[in-house]
Amino acid sequence: MYHIRKDQVEGNISTTPAANVKGRRDAITEFRVPLSSEILEILKQARLLSRNDFLFLLKVVVLLVINQCLAEAI
Repeated sequence: MYHIRKDQVEGNISTTPAANVKGRRDAITEFRVPLSSEILEILKQARLLSRNDFLFLLKVVVLLVINQCLAEAI
């Protein structure tokens, strides 16, 4: 979720492009994951704070906060 871009979330589905999925390039397709209402709320807040195409800033402190929020949401 840390590298998620705004355009990778449609409705309650997150789609990771095949190029970003681990595995054999010829065997991998995009990866789609349904998102819970709690995660959608976190993403909604992240959209408000985002300054670019990414939903989260990749700084250590921010990652710690995201981890805590995700752990509590699940």
